[in-house]
Amino acid sequence: MKKYSFTLIILFIISCNGNEKKLNLNFTKSFTGKIDNKYPLHMELNSINGKVKGTYYYDKIGTNIKIKGTLSKDSILSLDEFDQKGKQTGFWNGKFIDKNRISGTWNNSNRNSAKDFTLILTSDNIISQNNSILTKEKTIPNNSKTIRDFTFTFLKVDEEREALEGFLLIKNNKTKKEKKVLIEIVEIKSSDINSYIKFEDFDYDGKDELLIELGEPAYMTRGFRILDYNSLEPKKVFKKTKEHIYIGNSEEKNKLTNIINVSSRSTYEINKENKSIEFGGACGASCTTIEIYAFSNNVYTLKTSKRIENGVTTIEQVENEFILDDLLIFNSQKEIEEKFGKKNIRTEVIFLGDPEPVDGELPPYSTILFPNTKNEVTFFWNNKKELKELDLISMKNKNSLWKTKEGVTIGTKLKKLEKLNNQFFTFYGFNEFLLEGSVNWKNGNLANRGLLISLIPSRQTPKELINSRSIIKSSSPIAQKANLTVGNIRLRKKKR
Repeated sequence: MKKYSFTLIILFIISCNGNEKKLNLNFTKSFTGKIDNKYPLHMELNSINGKVKGTYYYDKIGTNIKIKGTLSKDSILSLDEFDQKGKQTGFWNGKFIDKNRISGTWNNSNRNSAKDFTLILTSDNIISQNNSILTKEKTIPNNSKTIRDFTFTFLKVDEEREALEGFLLIKNNKTKKEKKVLIEIVEIKSSDINSYIKFEDFDYDGKDELLIELGEPAYMTRGFRILDYNSLEPKKVFKKTKEHIYIGNSEEKNKLTNIINVSSRSTYEINKENKSIEFGGACGASCTTIEIYAFSNNVYTLKTSKRIENGVTTIEQVENEFILDDLLIFNSQKEIEEKFGKKNIRTEVIFLGDPEPVDGELPPYSTILFPNTKNEVTFFWNNKKELKELDLISMKNKNSLWKTKEGVTIGTKLKKLEKLNNQFFTFYGFNEFLLEGSVNWKNGNLANRGLLISLIPSRQTPKELINSRSIIKSSSPIAQKANLTVGNIRLRKKKR
């Protein structure tokens, strides 16, 4: 009797498993869901024979986060997630409860913050046996619009998909140039061509470039493309670097790119006054990245990269782009804190020149950026009480990465200074109180720009210079043999 009952149970299990529909391992699926029941997100997964790639974004923050992993025949989903620099930020382990729902656990990169997640299917596109989605391109009636000198037309692809891929046909009616661009079209009948098009003057020549939004920047292949207004050819105005997040495509061989990897959920902002562009977006549930590119010689170059994670700000500035002049834009300590984070700022009383305070005056409160590091910079204010109205900035640490826009830094030698100044200069002997080593640029290239430099002697410096109170020419034989270098740099903000 017991044996008979056991056999029935086995038959029942086999019968149930036989009726269970196996999960198709070839698909593109879109989901909405939540982590820890309080972090809403959207996710897209693409599976080819169980090899999964995709992206997801947090609704309140926005930039896509790359994910990849595997899906087993028994519906077990294992994913690793990466920020846009390739750093692993988390793990997903879940299972398809049915074809419309995934449940499991998300964890951070240290595996010490496990949280439950649930994903609900919103669209499902099954891929055919040859791993391609059958498409057919055709013009969509009443989906053409003329804007400025252009006629834009939607070309429809695969009308049965919820998230349609299609083409935008662009025609410049003046130059007669045409270009067809692959874009992501959602709800084709209600899609507005205007939402895919922008005009921006990226190179500050008074003429707009054409900006086409291809869709979400998954795998850094979508986002925006910058096209020349007349020729419709790629307008490659960004210089790619290893540090880039918001520009470029890893598949591009050229060092210049016309790709911007932001969408409506991340941002870019052009500052025409100082010719720069700032990008911002999310790198996780509590993580934000900011990049600033400066425009020079017709190219944008990455100047600063900042990461804010769990309230902690990390500056990931490009090493060869610590330009001291860029700090003159700040006009209060609050602005510096917003840029670099409070943890990288300290307020101190620092006297310039004679250390004796003047009766009745406020102590000279100053702001120190990156205190106790080689890149320490001090800000001196005209309004010492409110730490506002920048007077000048100062640096003196050896091996600092900061330099002026001409390339002057701590340790720069006298001969290089002459070359940058395009003529000789003068300086005080090293026994002149408060003025020792102070430079006068005369009428050279470095004059009249608020650059105040003091030289320091070395072991090779003659005693005549060490004990001198005289004004000395840099071109003099004694100065040329003294092995003098820059020991202090001050940069004064020009008054408007």
